[in-house]
Amino acid sequence: MKYAIISLLLLFTSCTQQTGPTSEELAEQYGNLTDEETGLLDPDRSRAFIESTRAYAESGDAQASEWLFKAGEVAQGIQDNEEALALYQGILEDFPEGDRAADATFMIAFTYDENFRNVAKAREYYELFLEKYPDDDFADDAQILLEMLGE
Repeated sequence: MKYAIISLLLLFTSCTQQTGPTSEELAEQYGNLTDEETGLLDPDRSRAFIESTRAYAESGDAQASEWLFKAGEVAQGIQDNEEALALYQGILEDFPEGDRAADATFMIAFTYDENFRNVAKAREYYELFLEKYPDDDFADDAQILLEMLGE
């Protein structure tokens, strides 16, 4: 009986343990993204960081939107703009009221504008940004960029 209880306790604790990385592990990865010789982002380390961030975000931790935003910036840094959009979009879907939702909305618009030259999508997200976050520090920038898109 004693061994059955111990076995059940071990099974329960193994099922409840976090399977993804911790915030501290992400911070360590984030601090080691650049190539020591060139000072540029290392693509392999960057992709590993992005994957770790996705695993961390599944925990639903309050810091996840911050890490997803950083991962989006890293994706853009290695010219993986599709991945950056997916990460920013994930913030809007999974953390719509989070600290980084406004920034993610702006970056989606900016990425569509600058990297994909998709005027319709850029306009959609600049307008969404201005509607939802009219007092944000980037509201003036969003308005100017929206006007630059033209009709």
